Formats: sequence, structure tokens, C-alpha cells
Amino acid sequence: MNSDATQQLTADEIYRAIDLEKNLEITEAEQLVIKKDFENHRPAVERFVHKVIASSSMGYDIKPNAKGILAVKELTIGRQYFPLLKAYCQSFIPGYYFSPHVELFFQCCRHLCVGDWASLRPDEKLSSGLLVAEMFNCLLDELRKGAARDQFKRKLRAIDETCQRGFESCKTYFNDLIACRRRLLVLRVDFSYLKEHSASASPEEIAGDLKRFLDSRRYDPLFKTLWGYIWRLEYGEDKGLHYHMIFFLNGSKSQHDGWLAQQYGLHWQKCCASGQGIFFNCNRKKKSYCYLGIGMIKRDDYLKRYYFIRNVLSYLAKKDQYLLSKVTKNMRRWGHGELPDKPDSVRLGRPRAH
Repeated sequence: MNSDATQQLTADEIYRAIDLEKNLEITEAEQLVIKKDFENHRPAVERFVHKVIASSSMGYDIKPNAKGILAVKELTIGRQYFPLLKAYCQSFIPGYYFSPHVELFFQCCRHLCVGDWASLRPDEKLSSGLLVAEMFNCLLDELRKGAARDQFKRKLRAIDETCQRGFESCKTYFNDLIACRRRLLVLRVDFSYLKEHSASASPEEIAGDLKRFLDSRRYDPLFKTLWGYIWRLEYGEDKGLHYHMIFFLNGSKSQHDGWLAQQYGLHWQKCCASGQGIFFNCNRKKKSYCYLGIGMIKRDDYLKRYYFIRNVLSYLAKKDQYLLSKVTKNMRRWGHGELPDKPDSVRLGRPRAH
């Protein structure tokens, strides 16, 4: 259970979590609202590209018949994936970086003008003289060649290593914190802005608001049992810039995590210079989580520790591998506090960035 592999979400699990997060809106009254029906084909694109590069099969067998006319025979990959090709192409959204495999797919589609022929029959002939089936086979070839290039392999390795470093750093930080205490009260709160302000909020503004929030823990009694924290900066089309916050409190001196998370959210609103801050209190909704990784976590509760590492830390750390806003590409997206010098210390030190 505690191996590195099982402590991290699969690609499909991360895609599902991304879709859920992108399809929910937090209202001023702190309610979650489903904005629209949302079907995302990018997880299927990911699986498609992996399947293509793992084999040498074509989508169609194309040979001249007895009359010398090219006959198209549908093969497994063609039967499974060609009917979905148009939907796969339409899953592109501007303003984001995708996983290397999905990015490769979109690059090949642009190069081969897939959008021009994805709706046609495989046996139809294009103005170039090639059959649609031949173009689909060319797409498979392009994907395999692209995945075999050193540049692609280096990109894949670099993204994985960057996300893995962030995950390992935060996992070590959490394990070190709980080693100092018999129990931690873990709060999950999202800090953002009202929709009418989020579009104009700058990186400097949200960073300044978070700094005011974190600086206030040195004198505000609200934070007297605060033991550590992790922050994660993201950008969403509707939410704009926002933070996913994790707070670790001394579990021996703190209870009522839903109420405390609410107070932390209200304090965020006070720290927002614009007066437009909003928040979402995940601890108030924790009964909706199948595998709970927030709330009270005891040192010897290895199952709950596992759920926190896998379902909370792993998602926040590895999400960038699959969807990353171009807005935050070159910004500091991670940070956590330092370990306190002594058990009763409130001072958490200078934040560490990633």
C-alpha cells in the first residue's frame, strides 16, 4: 500500500479530478454549482496515443483489388479510434499546456490537417489524391515518430521529474510534521476571488493577499495551533488565479475542523485588499469524499495518511503533467512552510517555494 506507485493517482484518476474541478463553480454563498455538462476526451486521447506508440499496427490495410482500385480493409485501431477522431480534435482548449502525449497528438493533427478529413469516410479520396484511410495511417506513423524523438523523451522526463520533486518534497514535509505530533488536524481550503474580480486579478495581487494572510499568523490567535501549511497556485478559465491551501494544526489542541477551516476562509477575505475574496471549505464537505484524507489524522492511522498523500498531495503535485495554464507556466506554483524548531512554536519560518 505504501509503495511510491500506489501513493500516486493514475492518469485517468487525475483527469477525472481535473474535469470535476473545472466543471464546478464556487458561489459567493460558498455553494458548489455544476456549470454545464462537460465531456472531456483528453483522457481517451492519452490512452489512444499510448496504444499507438506501443504497437506497429495500422488503422487500415489498403491494397489494390483485382480491378486495380484501392480497397480499404478496416483493422482494429481504425475500427476503435477513427470514429472518435473528430471529437478528439475538438477537445483542444487554448491557453493550456497538455501532457506530452496529448500535446503530440494535437501537433500531429495540425500538421496533417486532421480537422479537414476526420468527418469523412475512410474510403473517400481527398484533393491530394490520398484516401482518408491513408491519412489516418499517416497520423499513426507521425505519432510513433514523434514519440521516438529524443526531444519528446526529454520533455516527458523533465515534466515527470519536476512534478515528482514537488510531490516528494510535500510528502516528506507532511511525514516530518506528523512525526513531531501524535495527530494533525488537516484543513483544505481554496482561496479565490469573486468572478467579476477574478479576471482582472494579477499575480502580484493574489501573492500579496496570501503574504498578508501568512504574515498574520505571527500575531493572530486564530493561528496559535497552526503547525504547517502547503499552498498551490493555479489558474482556471472561470476562477482566475486561485490557491489550494492545506493547513496542518496541532491535533491535540484543535478540533472542529469544519469550523476552523471556515475561520481560515473568513480571514482570507479580510486579507484581500480588493475585498473580493471568496473561499471554499473542503472540510465542511468531507462526508462526500469516498477516501477521506483530511480532518483529524493520527500518527498511527496509516490508512488515512495514505489517503491524504494519494488523494490530496498526489493530485495537486501531478496535475501539471496533464493540464497546465500558460498563465502560471513561469510562476511559483508550490510552497510550504518550514518545520518548527520546537513542538510549541507557532513561528513556521520562511516559506519554501518549488
